[in-house]
Amino acid sequence: MRYYVSRVHDRFPVSLIIQEQTSGPASPVKGLVQRILAKGASDIAHAIIRRFETDPQEAIDQRRKIEIREILGPQSAAFPPDIPTLTIGNINDVAVQQRLVEESPDVVLVQGTSIVKDATLPEGAFNFNMHAGLSPYYRGGASAQWALINWDPFNIGVTLHELTEQSDAGAILAQHRVVPEPHDTSNSISLKLTKVGTAVALRLLEKHARGEPIQRHPQDLTVGKCYFARHWHPELKRYLATIDREGVIPKMLKRPSTRVRQPIIELD
Repeated sequence: MRYYVSRVHDRFPVSLIIQEQTSGPASPVKGLVQRILAKGASDIAHAIIRRFETDPQEAIDQRRKIEIREILGPQSAAFPPDIPTLTIGNINDVAVQQRLVEESPDVVLVQGTSIVKDATLPEGAFNFNMHAGLSPYYRGGASAQWALINWDPFNIGVTLHELTEQSDAGAILAQHRVVPEPHDTSNSISLKLTKVGTAVALRLLEKHARGEPIQRHPQDLTVGKCYFARHWHPELKRYLATIDREGVIPKMLKRPSTRVRQPIIELD
């Protein structure tokens, strides 16, 4: 997000950052108690064994820092200091609505928030969301990760679409496919999606600034799937860690679950 805002601000002055900051996760002790209450002792023992089979978190964090530096560079380090920031617990809070009325923005860009309600969006503003997935095939959360879990590396990409009150369901403005390279990890793929998505967003903003028409392409929501938080569980996180640790992506590229590259809408 810092990279996205910084790159946009270089070309089109950003007047306000609204950052949704939801409550943090439960404490480790509380989380462990909840898991013990929900599972038997045998399940907990196996979970602890699996936990120590994965890479140490410090090593994972260090690798991610290197990938961020190499792929996104220094503009990912911080938001531009000259942009005021409103930090809020709920993106649809009345304080957000009031602030947007005061700002009367020409453009509203969204990335990584919960659903933005129609009542929150200011009337007349050009708006779009940057979704790290190829809609409608992969909508909702962790779309690139779900494509990896499904061994579907040729249908990973980014979608810029208009906002609706349905997850990643608005009319598509532009898309770009990102095919992983053999050395990629789930994290480096996500960073590449941010980088190419930002480049496409800038092209969209330039077209809008020139007054050129931007085509809207309604989605066929009978195609693909929308993944919600309830679909995610710790085993999938461990499986992704295994994909990274054991270098599964080269095998995935050779033997994908499908070689069909679903059609996408690229910016003309």
